[in-house]
Amino acid sequence: MCSAFCALVYAQTPPPAAQGTLSGKLNGIAAGKMATIILTNLNTGSSERVDIGSDGSFTVSLPPGNYRVEVQRDGFKQTAQQNLEVVAGRTSQVSLTIEGGPTIEAIEVKANAPAADTTPPEIGRAYTSSTVRTLPVFDRNYQELIGQMPGITPPVSAFPLTFDPQGNRQVNTNGLPAYANDQLSDGISIREPNTRDLAIRVLPDEAVQQLNVISTNYPSRTGFASGSVNDVFPRPGTNGLHGSLFGYATDDFFRTRDPFVIGNSPDPTLHDRQFGGTVGGAIIPDRLFFFGSYQGTIYDGSAPQFATVPTAAELGGNFGSLGTPVYNPVTGGPTGIGRTPFANGVISPASFNPISSAYLSFLPSANIAGATANNLAQNVPFGDRGQVIDGKIDYHFTNNVTGFLRYGWSSFNANQDSIFGPVLGGSTQDTLRNHHASASLAGNYRGIIAELRVGYSRYRNLIDASAQSGPLASQLAGLGLISPGSTTVPNVSITGLGTLGTPLNLPARDVDNNYEGDANFHIYRGRNQIYFGVNVRDEWSTGFPNFLLGSAGSFAFAPGATTVPGGTLTPGTAFGSSFASFLLGAPQTSGIFNPAVQPSYRQRQYAAFIGDTVRMSRLTLDLGVRYEVYSPVDLNSASLFTPGAGITGTTSSQGDYRLGGVMPRVGLAFRLTDHTVVRTSYAIYQFPLPFSLLPVNFAGQGTTLGINGSFGSTPFVVPAATMTGTSNVPYNADSLTRNPYIQSYYFMIQHSAPWGLLLDAAYVGNLGRDLPFIRQINAATPGSGPVGLPFATSGETAPIFEEGNGLTSNYNALQVNLTKRLSKGASFAAAYTWSKALDYGTNLTNPFSVGANYGPADWDRTQMLTITHIFDLPFGAGTNRWNQGIAAKILGNWKINGVFHWATGSPYNIFADPTACACPGIPAVYASMASAFPINGQASFNSGAFALPAAGSLGTLGRNSVRGPDFTDYNLSLLKTIPMAENRQLEFRAEAYNLLNSSQYGNPYNSVSLGNFGQATNLTLLNGLFGGGPRTFVLGMRFLF
Repeated sequence: MCSAFCALVYAQTPPPAAQGTLSGKLNGIAAGKMATIILTNLNTGSSERVDIGSDGSFTVSLPPGNYRVEVQRDGFKQTAQQNLEVVAGRTSQVSLTIEGGPTIEAIEVKANAPAADTTPPEIGRAYTSSTVRTLPVFDRNYQELIGQMPGITPPVSAFPLTFDPQGNRQVNTNGLPAYANDQLSDGISIREPNTRDLAIRVLPDEAVQQLNVISTNYPSRTGFASGSVNDVFPRPGTNGLHGSLFGYATDDFFRTRDPFVIGNSPDPTLHDRQFGGTVGGAIIPDRLFFFGSYQGTIYDGSAPQFATVPTAAELGGNFGSLGTPVYNPVTGGPTGIGRTPFANGVISPASFNPISSAYLSFLPSANIAGATANNLAQNVPFGDRGQVIDGKIDYHFTNNVTGFLRYGWSSFNANQDSIFGPVLGGSTQDTLRNHHASASLAGNYRGIIAELRVGYSRYRNLIDASAQSGPLASQLAGLGLISPGSTTVPNVSITGLGTLGTPLNLPARDVDNNYEGDANFHIYRGRNQIYFGVNVRDEWSTGFPNFLLGSAGSFAFAPGATTVPGGTLTPGTAFGSSFASFLLGAPQTSGIFNPAVQPSYRQRQYAAFIGDTVRMSRLTLDLGVRYEVYSPVDLNSASLFTPGAGITGTTSSQGDYRLGGVMPRVGLAFRLTDHTVVRTSYAIYQFPLPFSLLPVNFAGQGTTLGINGSFGSTPFVVPAATMTGTSNVPYNADSLTRNPYIQSYYFMIQHSAPWGLLLDAAYVGNLGRDLPFIRQINAATPGSGPVGLPFATSGETAPIFEEGNGLTSNYNALQVNLTKRLSKGASFAAAYTWSKALDYGTNLTNPFSVGANYGPADWDRTQMLTITHIFDLPFGAGTNRWNQGIAAKILGNWKINGVFHWATGSPYNIFADPTACACPGIPAVYASMASAFPINGQASFNSGAFALPAAGSLGTLGRNSVRGPDFTDYNLSLLKTIPMAENRQLEFRAEAYNLLNSSQYGNPYNSVSLGNFGQATNLTLLNGLFGGGPRTFVLGMRFLF
């Protein structure tokens, strides 16, 4: 193993290589004219012969691995040291010296870089295959290791299970959004372009040869990203037949009680199985190799969820305990003035809307006695079935020309139920089928390495509603709300409760087809390593609907219909007033949208780069420049919308060619002493936006009635859909003209200490420019009411979102690494970050003043600490303790490995319902600080510190003004290896996740207008793949041959 935690690697290219010189003389003749270098891979047994130049220099492209270096002269081979390690994306330096005589007297190999060396000054790590498979990761996902580096937030699985059944991890690097990262496999991008947060395929850890992660200041050959870039390399075949069989399992019995389970309620269930195998060998020894892997997943269980549902009194129409009057929406004027309240807050059942009663007949009842908020608790089931198959063929055409072909296929079927039950809830199911293929041809001639790579990735995820809504649909058809025979029901949103019925964007038919071609050249001449090349990407997404209105119709119920202008909504009453509106059938808005075409986006990205790494005795310089060009985004029948003028035409593309992407990269590393190196770097990077953020209006039929945030109401009837050129529906206005870019810089001091310790401390910073934003421009100023909507005179009362760029961000951090290289069976790495990330956010809460949105980034964590350790217990054969007999067999070959995460809380907003603001179009306003409140030193969150904002105002709190709870997690694995026969061994594993059983909470409920304000949330999201769960034990076994 390189060391469990190698530092300073390349993220993408050049190909792994060895470069060096053979010096000395044989009987007065230069060694380079008399000898040949032979490098043998100790893992695969394959060998490479290297011709030496007349000056004794040589360069060879090699697969990653550990090599034995041999020199051949006069027809004889003589062995040198077996410690040349070749890391993907890095050139290992070798210096060989031979003396005359009948044998080679001395060979000095300097392949492993010194602890503090002058490699080019990007910041990164390489994780070898043994590290990837040794450290405890619940679902064996290599992406979890990305979070071990400083400046990178703890990885999370942030998407719903049916949207991402592979359990991709998302991280934020150096204060940047997750979509600024890139994910590669064998140097080919596997980033899903619509979100740019997902890898199209996740390679199983048993198939990983090496993972390279680079976090900042990468050289000019790497681009299309500004955050971290991770590159995973699949395993190659071997000369001998090698492989593995593996299985991991856990169940309810191996999990402690969940802290979110209330009273005597049953614990959530868990049944997880992962199994599979790998095999690799030689079809033609030393020339043609194969490798294949299979992994299956069966993951079923349930996760605790909470919701607020109406109490028995509220279901009967009694809102007397609400603390605020409930007004009759059919009285008074359309703006709410002159309404009369219901006597004693009681609504007669005769006034209930029959459509509302139909929905409520399937709503689960509250099951937490005495609670009025979060009074429904359920263990919500989910399931995931997956199969992942990978294959690779490597071929050595000659000693200097190699190539590979690789193909991978993933299949997942997941289902996610709803807390609101099988009829009313938005249960979903998906069918995911993904493919990835790549090929490479690399050649080496007289110190010039050239590589051509091509790749293709296909992502296809079909997501459907799985709710059994037939009984409800029958009732709604009888009431005339929907057509007879319909299998979907309108979506209903009630403030404080959530959404009921068919989700807005289903069915979804999400498909990506991505193509890539790269040509890279590296010339090694003395001190110079010159590199240049081109990258071309073609990204094409269809599907991924993101409509604000459903095709079956949608209704939003808010407090406005049962309140009056100037009235008071006391804290915690927004749900009661909204539910009263629902009972009475008085939605604030209603709408429908039927797309005429499937959304489609296609963009081509081009890049050319050149650079030179100059290595001197104490100084290394990396100088380069990269130029990127982005084509317009090709669209499928998009509409052009101009505020105030409506639809003004159609287009087949969005934007123009973006030609200004000249990006310099400058870095240096200077050796102050034999043990201390200073590094610094400056670079500019730009990155493409996710297709989901593009300001596109796809053709369709729809309409919207009512005004968000107003006191009015509309009929509880699905409105008729008309063409979008004439109807009032949400639109996007385009002001997006440039790609975002980052100016990145850092200064580091690195020092190697005794006992294999390496310490580095760095100031890392960046400035973001031209970042994207989404701003509601059809919003009324506080206190102006519906007449204040800017485009109301044009008939536009629905939201109009301006999507553009021009915002900025900044990040400043102290990042510290302490690494102990593997020696005497022990290694560890500790990464600490103290940082501040500031930006405006993407969705501007205050659309009237951009500056008012400036604050901590949503993912900002002031401090983060990650500690990773690998430790071989010092017992058994090869050690000084109990190294013979039965004791050696029992106590020998044990490993204890672990990963510890700690991070301070992320920031969040405290919101309030916008009704009293009288600013229609604003979905939420900030709360205000209470003038006086008690301080409870034992409480982590004091809801009494916050109050509703004054009427006609946006509140006094700023963006992200409160911090959530800290995050702590420690995962530990215990491994026992039993040798069985030559080249065969059995490995037993016992792993503990959240070993300390730390309660891991998400940020609290954050609306002062709702009764659950300040209550803790569960961090598990829905699938529980990372964090949030109680202590869980996993048992596993691997058979290696």
